[in-house]
Amino acid sequence: MQIHKNFISLLFAIGIGLIWVFFFSQFIENGIFWDLGIYAKAINIFNSGGDPYSPDQLSGYLSFVYHPLVLHVMALFGSWLSLVLITFYIASIVYFLLGLKKNSNLWLSAFLAFAYCGIGFISIASGNLTVFFHLILLGILARDASQDLEQKKNSKLPTSINATFVILLLVFSIIKPYFLIYLAILLIMQWGKKEGLVKTLRLVLTWMSIFIILIVSSSLFYGAEFSSFISAVQNQTLGKRDLGYGFVMFFYDYYLSAGSLIYRAFILHFAIAFLLLLISVYLAIKNKWLSTDNSNSAYFPFLLYFLLTLFNPRLKVYDLFPAFFALYVYFFSLKPSPVSRLLFLLAYALSLAQLTGSVFFVSQGIFANPINVYYWSMGLVFLAILTRLVKPVQT
Repeated sequence: MQIHKNFISLLFAIGIGLIWVFFFSQFIENGIFWDLGIYAKAINIFNSGGDPYSPDQLSGYLSFVYHPLVLHVMALFGSWLSLVLITFYIASIVYFLLGLKKNSNLWLSAFLAFAYCGIGFISIASGNLTVFFHLILLGILARDASQDLEQKKNSKLPTSINATFVILLLVFSIIKPYFLIYLAILLIMQWGKKEGLVKTLRLVLTWMSIFIILIVSSSLFYGAEFSSFISAVQNQTLGKRDLGYGFVMFFYDYYLSAGSLIYRAFILHFAIAFLLLLISVYLAIKNKWLSTDNSNSAYFPFLLYFLLTLFNPRLKVYDLFPAFFALYVYFFSLKPSPVSRLLFLLAYALSLAQLTGSVFFVSQGIFANPINVYYWSMGLVFLAILTRLVKPVQT
């Protein structure tokens, strides 16, 4: 009977996901990889002697907001840039999907995260580089989890994968600096392993030094362009209020009216993100969820990935999709109880409040704002996870 109830709740969640897939399938005709046009136009302007960071050059809502080093690398491809990026997009998706292998937990989580409010479709269709970076990193974590489970133990990542993960993070961070936060995954997973922690820390510090030297030197070398880049970032985020869905948005308007006190909104943002991470890691260590005797610990990096993503003040849809995937992976790895599954179903059903044109659509009240729907959904699933972490692991 319990298996039957679990299957029914899961079936409902999949059904809701299919509704979202059907809903967004009608928008495919509008095209995909929208941001690709921004990249191509910016490079064309730059190669023609113009300033791609100028707010008047691209004549649209979006601006080119990548470091001058990235600009110069992209410029090398010239008219071939679009083809190169599309190839990268496809390769990233294939790499991620191959990493799921035959793991039903991973495939289920990928589908539900992709379908939720259409964020997976929007993320990939946008053509923003960020989501493809996420897919590559999550593909690495998926492969490592499978390897750990096959070996029936949770040891540190093999050195080659560790190095690959770190190097990719630093490369991606040149384009998206907040990716540096994911280095914490490697360090936290080495908790209690003195030799492994020292080795990992040495690896991280070495590549971090290379990263800092590269960024500082290139910023100085491209001084004028770097100044234009900073101005473009400020104009896109603060000027156009393109701020995303981070915790900071719950406090931003309040402190914005206070002028110089706006920094407090960001302090609260990081305080909340750090507290959630601290609670989760503390419970995991205290109750031995990170123990090498616990095969489930192979999936703990996914919970860390979710929590570390929340540190990003400018959390966008293409960050939320990977975050939801990581959260779902860890949730299902815990073999949730019937109550937890019902909680998950409720969390997932909240997405319907954003289904425009349906009987479920909410136009007024707390769930009329997508940010509230996202955080209530994530919060309920995270709460279900905490109810397991507060109890000692059963080996």
